[in-house]
Amino acid sequence: MQLKSILAVLLIFIFAPCGTAVCQTKAPAQTAAASDAFKDNGDGTVTDKNMGLMWQKDDDGRQRNWDDSRNYCNSLSLGGHSDWRLPTLHELTSLWKTAASQAEIRKRYFPSMKSSEVLYPGIVAPYWSSNSGGSNVLPDSSPDEAGFVNFSDGSVDIGTKHFFAFYSRCARRGK
Repeated sequence: MQLKSILAVLLIFIFAPCGTAVCQTKAPAQTAAASDAFKDNGDGTVTDKNMGLMWQKDDDGRQRNWDDSRNYCNSLSLGGHSDWRLPTLHELTSLWKTAASQAEIRKRYFPSMKSSEVLYPGIVAPYWSSNSGGSNVLPDSSPDEAGFVNFSDGSVDIGTKHFFAFYSRCARRGK
């Protein structure tokens, strides 16, 4: 089965075919982000002022398959909130551009964020997204696949939900 990988560029996704279990597309060079784009809320959460999201400051360092990652976020209670979820590919790509790709911001606001841990050949520091195969975001992928962002370089990839175990960083709407 031919898989397609996608790249989130703002709201536009570019598809590139490949024939492996995981497809990769390099993210464009990041744009400079102001260090005031984030606010540490002092309760284990960080607000992303540009995206209107609240992020889990520290992930728990565990690798999970996609279903377990989704369940983890959906059951998370943090900072007085219980409406946590897996972020979309667009949201994760934005986080990579504004925080993960900039060491000083990553260390200040997301100290446990992985950015160099190799889990599988070619897959470094991956975080699952909520985007599942067969959706309008991943139309040419199987329902057994989901999107993730490689936090070493910002590439957007597709992996088998039950085969791969990646990291989870939960998000929620609001401040």
